[in-house]
Amino acid sequence: MTDDIEVQRRQWHLVGERLDDYKSGRIGIDSLVADLDALWHVLESAPEGLRGTLREHWWTLEQLLAVGRDRDDIAKVLSENRLVLDDAVDQLQQLVLTALGSKER
Repeated sequence: MTDDIEVQRRQWHLVGERLDDYKSGRIGIDSLVADLDALWHVLESAPEGLRGTLREHWWTLEQLLAVGRDRDDIAKVLSENRLVLDDAVDQLQQLVLTALGSKER
């Protein structure tokens, strides 16, 4: 396995870990959004389709967080948009599985 592929694989594992941390309540949405943004930047050599999909779902989370901050009630905004939030997180988890599957073949 090349070094670049191994680095990407580790980064995708980190994306998955951060999603698990969020779902288990170990981190909040603000940490998740910041961490996913940082990981997206590190994944610059990942296939554009995977990277683009990561950014698309990150953007959904970022928008919810921004609206929550603007209204000074993040919890309420997340609660009111639970389906959108859960879908974005679920899609990101599926993306991780896809990315790791494509790296392990």
